[in-house]
Amino acid sequence: MEPVADLVPAATVCYGKGVADSTWPLPTRDVFAHVCGEIAFASILTGAVVAVPMSLRAAEQAGLATAWLSLAGVSAALALAVVFLIRTATVGVQKVLPDRSKRATLLLAGSVWMLLSTAILAGFGAVLSSVTHHRGLGGTTFALVGVGIVAVSALVSWRLARLTGKIGQRPAVAWSAFVAAFAALGILLFLALRREGEEGNPEAAQAVADAAIFAGLAMATSRIRLPSARKRIWVPAMVLVLVLLVGGGISMLHRLAVAPDARDQILIVSPALDLIAEPDTRPKRRSKSKKSKAPGVEPAAVDAPVPPASVDTPSAVAATASVASPASPALRPKTRVERPDIVLVTLDTVRADHLGAYGYERKTSPHLDALAASSVVFERAYAAGPETRTALAPLVTCKHLVESVRDTRAWPTLLRANETVAQRLRAGGYATAAVSSFQWLSKDRGFDQGFDVFDEAPFKRVRPEKDATGAHAVAQALAVYDQLAAQDKPLFLWVHLFDAHETYLRHEKFDFGTRDVDRYDSEIAYLDDELSRLIGHVGKGARGAKTTWIVHGSHGEAFGEHGFRGHPPKLFEEVVRVPLFVRVPEVPARRVTDAVVSVLDVPATVLSLALGESKECSGVSLLDLVEGTSTEVAGRPMTLVAYDGLHGQAPAYGWLDSRVKYVLYAWREGEKTRLFDLRADPGEAKDLQEERPDQAIMLRKQLDTHLRDRVKRVDAAEP
Repeated sequence: MEPVADLVPAATVCYGKGVADSTWPLPTRDVFAHVCGEIAFASILTGAVVAVPMSLRAAEQAGLATAWLSLAGVSAALALAVVFLIRTATVGVQKVLPDRSKRATLLLAGSVWMLLSTAILAGFGAVLSSVTHHRGLGGTTFALVGVGIVAVSALVSWRLARLTGKIGQRPAVAWSAFVAAFAALGILLFLALRREGEEGNPEAAQAVADAAIFAGLAMATSRIRLPSARKRIWVPAMVLVLVLLVGGGISMLHRLAVAPDARDQILIVSPALDLIAEPDTRPKRRSKSKKSKAPGVEPAAVDAPVPPASVDTPSAVAATASVASPASPALRPKTRVERPDIVLVTLDTVRADHLGAYGYERKTSPHLDALAASSVVFERAYAAGPETRTALAPLVTCKHLVESVRDTRAWPTLLRANETVAQRLRAGGYATAAVSSFQWLSKDRGFDQGFDVFDEAPFKRVRPEKDATGAHAVAQALAVYDQLAAQDKPLFLWVHLFDAHETYLRHEKFDFGTRDVDRYDSEIAYLDDELSRLIGHVGKGARGAKTTWIVHGSHGEAFGEHGFRGHPPKLFEEVVRVPLFVRVPEVPARRVTDAVVSVLDVPATVLSLALGESKECSGVSLLDLVEGTSTEVAGRPMTLVAYDGLHGQAPAYGWLDSRVKYVLYAWREGEKTRLFDLRADPGEAKDLQEERPDQAIMLRKQLDTHLRDRVKRVDAAEP
C-alpha cells in the first residue's frame, strides 16, 4: 500500500482532498484515528530510545530513572511534532510531485545540496574566522554571505542531480544518497567537536550525536504503518501511553534541571532545562502598554538545595591578617600616601568563590592570594550589573549604565557628554592609561575618553572569545606602565583581563579537567600567572612603594547552580558576587566581613584616593572602610545591582545587604520578585516572600525610593 494513502488532517486541509483514499478500506474517522495512533507509537518509540544514551550520561547527577523518564517525555513531545511534520511533508511532496522519479531526483539534489553548502560554508567560516577579531562583525558577514552560498548551492545541486539521468531517478539511489549525506555530515561534525585540544567541545559533540539519533529515529518511525486489526485497542492505548510519558517526564524535568552538572551531559535539551529551572527571568522587551503592578508574591519552585555560593570559611579568614574591629588603633593607617599611583585590575567574569583568597580549594590564584594577603579584602562585594555592559560601563562613567549618556545600540557607545573618571584624573594631574582585552571596551565605543594612552592591542592581535589574550594584555600593560612611570606625574593604569569569559580554554600548565568549570578555573589560573608579571614588575620598581592596587571581578559566572549557565540577567550569587580587594601603602591588611560593597564604588574610591573627592558618582568611596575608620558604607544601607539601561530590555534589580537579598524582575508578562536569606540560605534555594511578606514589602519600598531618588536616568540617544 502506498504511503500516500496515509493522510493526516493537515494534508487534507492543504490539498482539499478526502482523508480516505479509494484504496483504503476504512472510513474517514477511522483513518484519522489510525494515523494518530501510528504517530503516537512513533513518538513513544523515538522518545524512549533517544533518552537511553542521554539518561546514562546524566544518571550520576540526577539518577537513572529520573533522567530517563524526564528525557523520554521531552523527546516524545518533540517527536510528536517532528513525526507529524515529516508525514505531512511527505504527503505534500507526493501530491505536488506524484511522479516517483521526480521525487527521487529532488531527494538526490537535496542530499548533494547538504554536502555542498556545508563544505563551502565551513571553508568560508574558517577564512572569516582567521581574518576578523570581531565576533559581531564576523557573524553578520557570515550570515549575509551564507544566504547567497546556500542559494547558489541549491541551484548547482539541482543541476547535478538532473545530470545523473535515470540513475538519479531511482528511489533506492536517492534514499541511499540521502542517508549517506546525513550520516557523513553528522560524523564530520561529531569528530570536529570531539577532537582533542583547546578547540574541542565534547559536550557539543554529544549533543550532535543525540540530535542525529533523534532525527534518524523520527524519520524511520514516521514510516511505520500499523495493521488496522484491533485498532480500537491499540490506538487509544498508544495515545494514553504518550500522554502519560510526556506528562510524567515534564513533571520530573525540574529535578533534572537543578541537578549540578547534568546540563553538560544533555545539551540538546538545555533550553528546556533553562526554562524549567528559572522560567520567569528571561530578558524580554519592555512593554510600553502595561503599567507596573504591585509586587507579586510568586515564589519560585525549588525542589533541591543548591550548593552555597558563599565560601566564607575559617581558612579563608585566616589567610589574611587580623579581623579586629576597624576602629581599633592597630588598623588605623600610619600616614596614607597622598596622590598614589593606582593600578586597577578588572578580572572579567571572575566570581569570588573561585579564588583562594575567598576559600576556594583549588589553587587557581596563588599570586592574587598573596596580593590579597596584604590588602583589605571585601567579602561581600557585588557587581554593578549581572552582565558585561551593566557591569563595566560604571568603571568609566562612575555611574550606572542607565545614568550614563549612551546610544541605543545593543552594545551601546558611551557618548562624549559623559565626564569620565579618566578625564577627572587627568585634569587633576594624573597620567592615565588603559589596556583593553575586549572589543566593546574600545575607542570606537567611547571608552578611551580621558586616557592619555588607550591600548587595544590585545583584542586586535587575537580573538578574545577563542584565543588567550592575557599574555598580550600584561605585555602591553608592562610597556604602558613604564611609559607612564617615566613621567613626573602620579599614574592611573586600568588593565582589563578577559580570559575567564566563555569560551573557556584549557591551559596545560593549569589543567583541572575537561568540564566547563574545570576549564574556567584553568583560565583563572592562567590569568593569575600572567598578572604576577605585572605585580612583580611594579613592586620592584622605584614607584612600587607608593602604588595602590585595586583588583575586582566584573561579574560572576553560573555553572548550573540554578539551572542556567553563563551570566544572563539573573541575580543569583554565582552571577553577581565578585572578588574585590584594595592594597593601599601603609594600610594594614584585614577582611571586611559585614559591609556590602559594589564595583560601582570602585571608581568613587579611585577618585577619593587620587583627588580627595568623588562627587557626581553613583557609588560611594570605600576609603573609610579601607582605612578602618568606619564599619559600614556611609549613607547607603543597602546595595543595588542593576540590569538597566539597555535599549528595549526590561530591567532587573537586586537590593541587598549582608543578610537578605530582594530581587525584582520587571518583565513584560509582569513583575516577578524573590526574597532570600543570604546567611541561612547562601545557595538561594528558598524564596521567603510568603513567610516574610512584611519584610518583602518594606524592601520593595526601599528599592522604589532608591530608584526614584538616587538613580538619575538618562534616555539613550539614537546612534
